[in-house]
Amino acid sequence: MSGLEKEFWGNKIRGNKVRRGLDRAGTRDKGRGRVRRWAALAAAQAFGVLVLAGAAAAQNLDAEGRYGVANLEAGFAPDPFVVEVEAGGPDQSGPLGAGCDGYISFEKPDYELNYAPGQYELGFFVQGAADTTLVVNDPAGNWHCNDDFNSAGGTNPGIVFSNPLSGNYDIWVGVYEVANTGADTQLFITEGSAPWGDGAVASSGGIDFGDDASEYARDGQCDDPRFSGPGAADILLDQDILRDATDCRALFEQGRIALATPDQTQPETQPEAHPEPHPDQDPTQAPTLAETPPAPRGTRLVSSGTGFFVSAAGHVLTNNHVIEGCNRTTIRIMGEAAVDAVVVSANSDVDLALLIAPVQPRARASFRAERSVRQGEEVVVFGFPLHGELSSQGNLTDGLVTALSGFFDDLRVMQVSAPVQPGNSGGPVMDRGGNIVGVIVSGADTQVFMAEGRDLPQNVNFAIRASLARSFLDTNNVDYDLARSDRALSVADIGEQAQDFTVLILCYQ
Repeated sequence: MSGLEKEFWGNKIRGNKVRRGLDRAGTRDKGRGRVRRWAALAAAQAFGVLVLAGAAAAQNLDAEGRYGVANLEAGFAPDPFVVEVEAGGPDQSGPLGAGCDGYISFEKPDYELNYAPGQYELGFFVQGAADTTLVVNDPAGNWHCNDDFNSAGGTNPGIVFSNPLSGNYDIWVGVYEVANTGADTQLFITEGSAPWGDGAVASSGGIDFGDDASEYARDGQCDDPRFSGPGAADILLDQDILRDATDCRALFEQGRIALATPDQTQPETQPEAHPEPHPDQDPTQAPTLAETPPAPRGTRLVSSGTGFFVSAAGHVLTNNHVIEGCNRTTIRIMGEAAVDAVVVSANSDVDLALLIAPVQPRARASFRAERSVRQGEEVVVFGFPLHGELSSQGNLTDGLVTALSGFFDDLRVMQVSAPVQPGNSGGPVMDRGGNIVGVIVSGADTQVFMAEGRDLPQNVNFAIRASLARSFLDTNNVDYDLARSDRALSVADIGEQAQDFTVLILCYQ
């Protein structure tokens, strides 16, 4: 492969606050496959054929629970409320979103709960001999999935709502291996802790948030130094570890904080000294320090990107590489709390993905209705690059369409001179009428040029053409808007519009 091929596919500009090393060393191998896939796609389009991923399979949320329906109010008794369930089904739960593993039945939920909340958390747990999974659709239509809740529960899953909504919860008890379908399990509905005890905690993702003993508890900021992010207090004291549960749990669920040390869910303890190996013992077999257990899936912030609303229903368009490999994905509208988003469709060949989130967009982007973009045309880019380092209000740049194709005349992309940084991936490229003409996808990898002793490229960036993005949305039956660019707006006006429909995307593993 030539250096130019490596350059184009080696620098997808997904946010790299945590994964800079991976971006430099880990994505170029993927790039080789993507070049071939895009070449195959070019050949397919030459014959008028374009195959795009379809929407996720539909679940029947209107069907009554297979094992019944319960109507419970806060403070219900007996607690836990226990239901006997045969787990599993023929359908993979993966299409429901990142982190959804195992097999369930789409025909109907296993159980339904109509719940009136009070001051308590609401937890769902499963206990059985088989390796089980848990899927819950909450009253707002959000999907929640879990495989293993914590080490105390082994392979038993659990999902906890710290601030449960009022209404209907559809519940599926799945199996990790389809061969275990039909396994006998018990579904526990509780306002207390997990049923297996032994240190299990009813908290988000299995993290023990502790209590509210800190003098700074319930002030809207997380004072526990195990966490970091925009919701964390400026001054953190070790004495507040596990002492600000209400604030930290709420901010964690909003995506405004994450574990500062991903594998640290408890206060550090000094490990016991290891004895010297016996003189006759093989030194390579000497005892080693016990490894710290990894953080629960979906709690470690690994990267960020950008997306934008394309429908009134809350559909967000972004790049596939922004959400690829995420166990949990959140979106955040500027000035609002982050919310979980579900992946509706993803296509690695065209590097586009469609998310949906339970929010009412302030605005949605409009695609340009008239002629194709021209070389030399002015464009404006908005996004959230270098999350945590640059402005949280977004970043606005402008430039020109410098070429109507990418490397090796790839007509799926166009080259733009507007500066972009890691984290701009998936962001809108707009004409001077404020309408979408492309989706930012990659930038030139200067390290490749340096390694080959060549001049460094300046503002060589690429965007997926709007026509390809519209085809992707058409395939997924998304009602997007078209608009004519009858007048030229100022870059500042375009930026203000973009702030209302562009979102920050955070990827957790």
